[in-house]
Amino acid sequence: MFNKLELKRLVEKESKNFYTLNHINRCFNNLELIKEKEFDEEIVNAGILLHLIGFTQSTKFNQDLIHTSLNLAKKFLSQAGFPVEKKDLVLYCIEESGLKGKPKTIEAILVHDVNLLDEISSVGLIKESILFHQ
Repeated sequence: MFNKLELKRLVEKESKNFYTLNHINRCFNNLELIKEKEFDEEIVNAGILLHLIGFTQSTKFNQDLIHTSLNLAKKFLSQAGFPVEKKDLVLYCIEESGLKGKPKTIEAILVHDVNLLDEISSVGLIKESILFHQ
């Protein structure tokens, strides 16, 4: 059975940097502001938790963030006992979460939009400036 707290624990253990954890929390806050339609909460929660899971590894090794996050997400979803029938939907949310994403499902749209809302916020702009200088 899927355990949201276990998935959250795995993400927090992997995401050892300030940017990722605070970004995830702001994404959940943004979700509360924009959600209107009925959606699968498990898929959206997993998408938000995992869309940046590859951040540390991708910046350290100069890898593609989405591709790295997708690979790590597969492992974490399995470890957390996430429903197999929903796994591809979460991966789709991650795949479409970036600026160039063109999500089609309500869950992917929510993950995409909460991510972009944070990225264009003042905190997101400062974070990008710091990362650029690093």
